[in-house]
Amino acid sequence: TDKDDPSIYVNLGHTYVESGGHEARKAIALYEKARKMKPTDVSIRMYLARAHFELKEFERCVGILSDALQFSPEDIVLRYNLAMSLESWGKALISEEIKIDRVVGIESGKDHMERAVGVLSSAASHFGHVNERWGQMPQDAQKDAAKGTANSVKFMEEMRRVKARQEYCEVKV
Repeated sequence: TDKDDPSIYVNLGHTYVESGGHEARKAIALYEKARKMKPTDVSIRMYLARAHFELKEFERCVGILSDALQFSPEDIVLRYNLAMSLESWGKALISEEIKIDRVVGIESGKDHMERAVGVLSSAASHFGHVNERWGQMPQDAQKDAAKGTANSVKFMEEMRRVKARQEYCEVKV
């Protein structure tokens, strides 16, 4: 029956995410319903993470992608998305701290920056893993992985920049 089919919720969720802005909140509720129906479906978790990413809820996004990695540890697209989310979260933490402009020596500022460094370090590690794995994959396997993304041409371009992203995150650390 339709009540047992998560694709209805997933497709409706996509519509809300594409609408942009806070409409992603509605998508999250729909994706959560779909996830309850198929708890081990990694693609539903990726959609859920994307909705949180759109809302700049990077910590939640990272949590969902890390959880999904437990089901599919070899999924290079999933690991790349996790690295991108970690990088965005790290940048957001730094940007937030710069805006606050604390007096030097305030403890919470130090803790905040240490967290940002940890997040970016984790991003660099994941980018490194993706870069290494991608380099070892035969070309047809790379193309197959890219086909599973929303925009395979853009994904292939992104894979050429993974090493630079890794280095960027390492420099920020």
